[in-house]
Amino acid sequence: MLEIEIAHHVSGWGPDGLVAALADIASVGFKGIETGSDVVTKFEDRTAVFNEMLAQHEISFVGVSADLGQLIGADMDEEVERAVNYARFLKATGGKVLTLRAPEGPASPVTDGLLPRLLEAINEIGRRALDLGVIACLHPDLGSLCETAKDVVRFMEGTDPKSLFLCPDIGHLAATSISPERFVETHASRIRHMHWKDYRPRKKPRKVAGGSGAGKGQKTDSDRRRQFFVEPGKGTVNFRELVRALNKIGYKGWITIEIERPAKSPKESAAAGFAYAEKALGLLI
Repeated sequence: MLEIEIAHHVSGWGPDGLVAALADIASVGFKGIETGSDVVTKFEDRTAVFNEMLAQHEISFVGVSADLGQLIGADMDEEVERAVNYARFLKATGGKVLTLRAPEGPASPVTDGLLPRLLEAINEIGRRALDLGVIACLHPDLGSLCETAKDVVRFMEGTDPKSLFLCPDIGHLAATSISPERFVETHASRIRHMHWKDYRPRKKPRKVAGGSGAGKGQKTDSDRRRQFFVEPGKGTVNFRELVRALNKIGYKGWITIEIERPAKSPKESAAAGFAYAEKALGLLI
């Protein structure tokens, strides 16, 4: 059996839903959670309180997901320090993985002069996180500078394989027409964490609030594709083939199921993910 454990992300419960998320995720049967960086802001001076919350639910803290969006057009040194602070919080709370979502924007505007600086900033985050015992993983993302297969290669070639790793998001790969199992085999040496969701495109997108479009009420193509994310097993991804690929490369560690916009209640969504991972795929929970 694969040495893989499955956690659940708290994002579906909203920015003020941590307490409910812990209760729901634990009651469904998961033994691990992943959070956004907002949890660091709320608890960085109260790590003992956060640790006690985890202990009450007998649940492990897997990691923090954070955006690197401010690396472009901002003080890179300041953003590096912000990311390293997330790693310090992880060290204090037993977390293992710092997932870094790639900076937003199409790849073409990144000039030759800016890209090396960007890659060095990401490298520095990876090195300093590793010094704290935390693994930093780049998360290729829809609408980001690291979206396509070529983008991923460029970022991997420009970063240190000893300190900067990969967290592929299976739903994002499928939405970009990248084969998840082929991606896993291609980048086996850099993958240290994974996010799981499925992708089920529909002719009529669900109505959702917000969007990162350029104008009010506008939605980018990546926003529209995000509306098609569903729980594992409910879309087009062949997770059995993916698990075979993970077995082939000898993957060990945590995988986080992440559904930011559950169609039903977040607890029902988590229960569906738990059942699929445990029963259909035979993974450890």
